[in-house]
Formats: sequence, C-alpha cells, structure tokens
Amino acid sequence: MVNDTNRKTIVNLSMLVLCLLLISLASIDPYLSFLSIVAVVPMVLIGMEANPVFSLSAALLISALAFLLGGLQFALATCLMYVLPGLVSGIFIANESFVSVDRVRFKIRLQKGDDIYKFASLKMFLLSVAFFAVGLLAYTAILKYYMNLDLVKNLQIDINTILDLYKKNLTAEEYQTIKDAGFIEFMSNSSSLYLLISYIKSIILALMAYYLCIPLSRLVYKEKIHNIPVDSIFLPGRPVLVLFVIVVSLYAIELSFPDLGLMSVINNFILIMNILFFLEGISLIVFIIKNWKHIKKEVNMLIIFVIIVFMGILPGIGILGMLDNMLNYRQRWYSNSKDRGDNYGK
Repeated sequence: MVNDTNRKTIVNLSMLVLCLLLISLASIDPYLSFLSIVAVVPMVLIGMEANPVFSLSAALLISALAFLLGGLQFALATCLMYVLPGLVSGIFIANESFVSVDRVRFKIRLQKGDDIYKFASLKMFLLSVAFFAVGLLAYTAILKYYMNLDLVKNLQIDINTILDLYKKNLTAEEYQTIKDAGFIEFMSNSSSLYLLISYIKSIILALMAYYLCIPLSRLVYKEKIHNIPVDSIFLPGRPVLVLFVIVVSLYAIELSFPDLGLMSVINNFILIMNILFFLEGISLIVFIIKNWKHIKKEVNMLIIFVIIVFMGILPGIGILGMLDNMLNYRQRWYSNSKDRGDNYGK
C-alpha cells in the first residue's frame, strides 16, 4: 500500500506534469489559451500539500517553460495571473488560522481514523479573489510601464470600433436610446471597464480555487479540507455598512474636490460589491430550493419575485444578497420552521 508521503509525492508530481502540459498546449495556439486558466487547478492543489521547496521549484519551472515556448509576455501572464496566485491561494487555504474570543490564534485540525480534517472559511475565498486581482493588475502595470503595452488603451480602441459599428448600424433613435440608458458612457470608460473585467475574472478564478480544488483535494490527499457549501455563502463582517460608509465618504470628497474625478471609483466600487452580494443572493436561492420542504411556510416568495422582476435578474439577486446579509434570512427561516427535519445543510 502506498503510504501518505509517497502518495503526496505522486500527486504533486502528477499535478506538476499536468500544469506543464496545459501551459505547453496554451502556448501553441491562441485558441487554446484558456488552458492557462485550467492550470490554476493543479497549481492550487500543489500549494495545498507540497512543501515550500517543491512549490517554488514548480512555479519557477512552469514560468521558465512558458518563457521558452511563448516569450516574455506569455510567461508574465502565466506566472502573475495564474501560477503564483493559484499557488498562494492553495497555501492559504490549507493553512488557515482562526482567532478565539480570547485573542488566541489556533487552527482547526481533527483526526478520525487515518484521515485528518481541516476547514477553510469564506475568508479564504475572498483572499483568493485578492491574490488573483493583484496578479492581474501587476501584469497590466508591468506591460504598461516596462514593455510600453497599454492594455487599457488597446481596450479603448476596440471599444471605439464597436461603438462606431453601433452608430453606423442603428437608427438615430435607437442609438439615442442606448445612449440615454448610459451604455455608451459606461463602455467609453475603458479604465473602469477593464477593472470590472479584471475583478470578475478574479472572482471566477477564486471560485475555481475554493469550490473546485478543495473537493478535488479531498479525493487525493489524506488531509480532508472542508469549505463553506454553496447554499451557506454569507459575506463576513458588515459589508453593507462598509459599502454605505465608503460610498458616502467618496461622494463627500467628490463634492469637495470635483477635479479628483472619483465618480468612476465610486461606480466601480459599487459594481464590485454588487457582484459579491450577487453571489450571496445566488446562495440564498440555492438554500431556498434545497430546503424548500422545511421552510416553505416561512419564505415570502412574492417579495423575492417582485424584487427580481422589478429590479432585473442581476441587480435583483444582488439586492436579495444585500438584504440577506443584513437580516440573515436563512437563520430566521430555519429557526422559525416547525418542520425542519434533520437534513439542513446536507
């Protein structure tokens, strides 16, 4: 029987080979570039269980291969956007520590038989979002200031081309309609749009790290890391209060110093927070579907339906997430239910 140390070595080497294969294929053809994103999965798994020497060596080897096959820009993109953030995310996920009410730092580590059980909170997902976002912005900054390649400016050129096509193919009334809706103004602000795209991409990569890599790690490693289920996503802290205070503060600064041009910052911050609230709203909907049998008498579906229909699907679900964060619907519904059963959260 293969012992735990040998199993770890075999799995880590397999993940390294898989990552090298994915990066090699991604460098061959632009149509296969999406495989660089897939390479995040083996990198997170390596970060979870490999020792620091192996992890660093793997990152250097993958970056060197990317440079040899695709050049400097491809190597920078691979390393900064996928390899390093994925590796760091895996390390943090596997080594999360908590602080007790007595301000004592501790780690959750339980043993049952031969298996060891650990826990990764939602904070690890949010940290992973930050790691991938920093990597994306670092890649953008290096290209701009050291390689004279401005991705934001290039995006603006592409946007202008698209807007010109809209103007040529739409009637004056149709074009004025989308202009009045704010679409033209939103698309014209390439820096804000680029930040939004980067943040959405960071969230997608972080979701892969938290909701795909952690379950995969339980299949191959002795240490079983458990995470927050999709139907239990609840943003930590007081994000609604943070959103309100920061937006009001930025508006006050904007009114006092209009030359700073903070409106784009305000709009981006609101969009970013809305995406997080959207995730919590999706989680709430999954919870309702999963536990409908036990909570159907407590849920006011009319209010939920009205919010989603009148606000629109995306903003409506975001509003649901915001309300859930303030009122904790799941706890209320379930604690008030008389027909709960014993399968909550399972």
